[in-house]
Amino acid sequence: MKSVFARILLWFFAALAVSLVGFVATTLLVARPQPPEELFSRLQDLEMQGAIRAYEQGGPDQLKTYLTGQPRFPGATYCLTDARGRDLATGLDRSGLLTSAPSDRPWPRVLSGRILRVGTSNDGRYRFILSAKPPIEPWTFLPYYVWILLPMALIGYGLAVILVRPLRLLRDAVERFGGGELSARTGLIRRDEFGVLASTFDQMADRIETLLKAERRLLQDISHELRSPLARLVYAVELARAGRNLQPTLDRIQREAERLTKLIDELVQATPLEGDGAPTRVQPVDLNRLVRALVQDCAIEAEARPCRLELCADATVSVPGNPELLRRAIENVVRNAIRHTAKGTLVEVTISCHEGRARVDVRDHGPGVPEQHLSDIFAPLFRLDQARSEESGGVGLGLAIAQRAVSLHHGRVQAENASPGLKVSVELPMD
Repeated sequence: MKSVFARILLWFFAALAVSLVGFVATTLLVARPQPPEELFSRLQDLEMQGAIRAYEQGGPDQLKTYLTGQPRFPGATYCLTDARGRDLATGLDRSGLLTSAPSDRPWPRVLSGRILRVGTSNDGRYRFILSAKPPIEPWTFLPYYVWILLPMALIGYGLAVILVRPLRLLRDAVERFGGGELSARTGLIRRDEFGVLASTFDQMADRIETLLKAERRLLQDISHELRSPLARLVYAVELARAGRNLQPTLDRIQREAERLTKLIDELVQATPLEGDGAPTRVQPVDLNRLVRALVQDCAIEAEARPCRLELCADATVSVPGNPELLRRAIENVVRNAIRHTAKGTLVEVTISCHEGRARVDVRDHGPGVPEQHLSDIFAPLFRLDQARSEESGGVGLGLAIAQRAVSLHHGRVQAENASPGLKVSVELPMD
């Protein structure tokens, strides 16, 4: 049986069947602990002896009081007669009852829905007639048990539906997601294990959808970026084969090849970061030492611009993280500022900390960025048509790599116009 729903119902009905057997068995043990003959015989002997004593001591009145005021068995009536069947308490003729239930009968007789038994005194002078409701038979309760089983079966069905419904929703969502519907979600809001499972699937689906969309967008951007330099390379190769303007053509081929090499190098850096969920090799990182080393390494590139780098550290700052990822992120921000600052100006790098967060501010003195594009500059392969263009050497991946690396450290990167120039801030948690 492969259906969980059917299994739950089967086990529930099996439990009901066992309960029914237990009810019946318990009723059998409780309702008939001993044979009826023994029970009635003992009860009748005791009642008969008491009735005879009451009659002999006080006559019919005391006998009537005894028989009506002290019943030994609920729902039972008693009569004491003489040997001919005359009722000694009321004087009525009970001889018909003596004929219906002779005293020598081993078991009580059921007459008109009641148990009838006649006992004889030891001296044979008295007859004691016991009339009572029959004891409850175990099977009398069976219709009630059936009525109990019906609502219990409905409860079991409802329980099975409650347990299986989230599994079916999850199955449908997985099938739709596996069929290419990336927006498929369970939509299940529960606080139990099923809710946790559904929430985990929804989070996984969100992550996969984001990665696949980013991959598709990146592939589209890459194809767009590669199309132009490859077209120029093909054109330059045709010119070289024609033997016209050979040296400028070779120079152009070299520039386009270097541009493609740089684009591929940055793509190689960006791809692993997009797949990582958390930084590896986390350790305390001396942010002052790391940034100071970066400034020294980038000084040669700044001199070639020409521009100058200036580092200002307000405090000694240490953050947990991956040193290589942090170095790559801050280096990309600094090199981006060097490329876009005006010649002969200053690129300012400032380290500070505030409320448990470290901050590295990198400001250039370039043309800045239009306000509507301040967030777009962190998108892969995004470039502006102004100073931040292909001619300045960027391919639009440096800030995207920086943002991804910082986000892996639970930090954030933001940009704002400094008038003049652009200031990019990297914030990292210190613990």
